[in-house]
Order: sequence, then structure tokens, then C-alpha cells
Amino acid sequence: MVQQRTRGHPRKDEDGREPRASIEWRNGRAYGAFRAWQKWGGGREPLVVDGEKFATADPNTAALLFAERLKELRDLRKLHPAGLPSDDLDRLASYVGYHVSELANVEGRDPPTEDYVDNLAVRLTHAALFFADRGVTYLREITAAHVHSFMVSLRTHTVRGKTLSRGTQRQYMDALGHLLQRALSEGRVGRNWVREKVDLPTPMLRLLSTSNSANARFFWKQRGGCSLPRNRDAPSTRCLASYSSLGASRARGRVWN
Repeated sequence: MVQQRTRGHPRKDEDGREPRASIEWRNGRAYGAFRAWQKWGGGREPLVVDGEKFATADPNTAALLFAERLKELRDLRKLHPAGLPSDDLDRLASYVGYHVSELANVEGRDPPTEDYVDNLAVRLTHAALFFADRGVTYLREITAAHVHSFMVSLRTHTVRGKTLSRGTQRQYMDALGHLLQRALSEGRVGRNWVREKVDLPTPMLRLLSTSNSANARFFWKQRGGCSLPRNRDAPSTRCLASYSSLGASRARGRVWN
């Protein structure tokens, strides 16, 4: 049975035994949401009939295409239960998929939302393409100079015709930093150059009357257990770095911009 999800809500595992997947509809077109299968080559994929240019708009056809693709991924999972071979995960592009897949499958009280995982994938894909244009294929080839060049490039990077705010620039850098931190913990790189930088973009703090989001609570856990503020008092110095990675995620009364 195909699971239908609502955008912006945490994913829910049906049986806990295999990565999740579903059909998503965008502008009347069907897409397979195989993000949790990225260790085996899955992602957000248009469900396209052979010979056609666009994703199908027919629910029955979408269900058949979805089932065919899911079978392919299941076969790959049988051949490689732990995902792609480790030497392939040393490649930056492959590791991005692995890292996003791991986050997509986080369980617990406050897992990351679908929107958060999508945004993370976009930012890390942009970083991977930036490094690829400079001849960087493997994680271990990333240097401090590469990270600095990427940070500088974000100042003029545009999305939908608009340059990125300092807060969004910081989100891109934090996304890269989190990926490198995982790679560091797995012994794939020797240093996390993002964490060592002292001149990262510093977002401005502005007031908002909003409730705590699932993404905010998730990020607080990821940032070393910093407590999520429950009032409008100024955050502690220890927590300031944690706020900067929230971006669109909302904390009660405040959001970084």
C-alpha cells in the first residue's frame, strides 16, 4: 500500500524494517519520494512513463511506476545491505546521499521534517556541485581553501532571483559542517574545516510571535543539547551558535534571518 504524506510533517515508519517511500503529488504530477533509499541510489524522482518528458498525472500509472522503482531499490538493498560500498561513500556526491538518508530515517520524539530534509539535500547538492567544478571528487580532497571559497560564493548565490540572507548562508555552511562532522566521526576525513572557521556568516536576530517547530527541537538536540528557550529572554552565549543553524526553523519568539 502506498503511503501518502503531508508536506512539513515528520515521517512515520510503517513497519520499522526498511526505509520509507511514498508517492508525492506536485502540481498534479507524481513523484516517488525515495529519499530514505539514497544509500542505494534513491531520491525524489519524477515518475515518468517511457517516452514521456514529464511525470505522470495518472494515479494508477504512478502506482505502477512507483512499485517498479521500489522493487529495483529493494533488489539493490539485498545486494548491499549496508548501502553502497564504503569506497563509493568516500566520494562527496555519494556521501551527500548517504548523509541525507541517515537524517531522513531519524526516529524519536522530534525527527526532522520533510521540508528540512528537502532543504538540506538542496544545500548539500549545491555544495557538492561547487566542489566538483573545482575538481574535488572525494571527501578527503576538501581543504580549508575550498571551504572558504564556498562560503564566499554564497554571498552572491541566488535562489529564485534573490541573493541569500546571512542567515541562509549560515544554513548552507552548517549543512556542510554537519556532513563533514559525520564523515569525521566515521574516519573519512581528518578535519572538519567548517567547524574550525571563525568568520562564518552571523545571522541577525529578529522577533517573531511563533510557536516552537519540530525542526527547532531537532536542531537543539543536534547542537549538543542546548536548551530551547521558552520565553523572550535573551539566549545564553553558549546557545548563540545553535540559533544560527535554524534558519527557517522557528524558536518561540525568535528566528534567525
